[in-house]
Amino acid sequence: MISKEIINLYLPTIKRHKNIFVLMIIGAVISGFASLATPLLLKYETDQLAKT
Repeated sequence: MISKEIINLYLPTIKRHKNIFVLMIIGAVISGFASLATPLLLKYETDQLAKT
């Protein structure tokens, strides 16, 4: 498997920079959540404005 070889190549780097990878993953999750939440928040805001 090519992917297994790549993983074995990068494993020491991942272990050395684990905190950076964790921060990258957290950042990706937050940005993904933000991109999902933004339209919902905008819809909620417009609904609230429409009620008043």
